[in-house]
Amino acid sequence: LQRDGTFAEPKTAKGRRTIDLPASCVTILKEHRRQQTEERLLVGPDWQHNDLVFCTHQGRPLSQRNVLRAYKLVLSRAGLPSR
Repeated sequence: LQRDGTFAEPKTAKGRRTIDLPASCVTILKEHRRQQTEERLLVGPDWQHNDLVFCTHQGRPLSQRNVLRAYKLVLSRAGLPSR
């Protein structure tokens, strides 16, 4: 995902790779996908099929600004510094 919100292939072959995940992460991701499928069905034809793991409730890419804002909120609630 580019900064302008468009999708592009990685610049090099090393940009596309496989990572090993512990079974606990795979279980959590499978549950996340199940919940995402439910959201997709509720949204109906307005859902954007981008095949993203983390996205908005309409299937669109997350805004960098919104992710940072949410991250800082979590840090604040945990009593941790934001820097």
